[in-house]
Amino acid sequence: APMLKRVLAVAVDRAVREIIQPVVERSCTISSITTRELVLKDFARQTDFAKVHRAAHQMVQHLAGSLALVTCKEPLRVSMSNHLRSLLGPSVADQNLLEQTVQAVCADNLEIGCAIVERAATERAVRDVDEFISPAFAMLRQQPPSQQRPLGAPSPASLRVYEDFGRAIRLAPAQVGQPSSATGAGGLISSSTQQQAQVQVGQP
Repeated sequence: APMLKRVLAVAVDRAVREIIQPVVERSCTISSITTRELVLKDFARQTDFAKVHRAAHQMVQHLAGSLALVTCKEPLRVSMSNHLRSLLGPSVADQNLLEQTVQAVCADNLEIGCAIVERAATERAVRDVDEFISPAFAMLRQQPPSQQRPLGAPSPASLRVYEDFGRAIRLAPAQVGQPSSATGAGGLISSSTQQQAQVQVGQP
């Protein structure tokens, strides 16, 4: 029904707004620190900084997106359900019917909100990790040779790990704005919630 789609659009938008900032910040901080330590170990003697940044981006996007997805699912479900109850309550007198509708609609459309949060985390993480690794590599380059870590270029096995992270990102099935069922909000929510995600991603 048109009314249900409009209500769903509002509920998803509000739920994403409520949880996106802390989830993205936490996911990006943890992922950036982890990526920095691993990249510093694997690429300590690497002089091609484009290769270093590419590897860091591949890893941090995968870690941040996965962590955000796991972290956001339950709070997003709770928030979306609460907003649906509040918005549908005045027009649905039967409480059992209301609860069944809320649960069904929420279950069918949770993936939309999760995909928005996941994408926001991956985009923010790329900028964050550059800020984490650039000073660390600058300090490493300033050390005298006697104090530098006795490491060579990353092994082919190590490089494959970073390449696998990149492939996992490209093959991710979540598509923002695509409804998961007939009750999906689809394009009705994609514009406003994606704009909010971009705002949150741009915050320090």
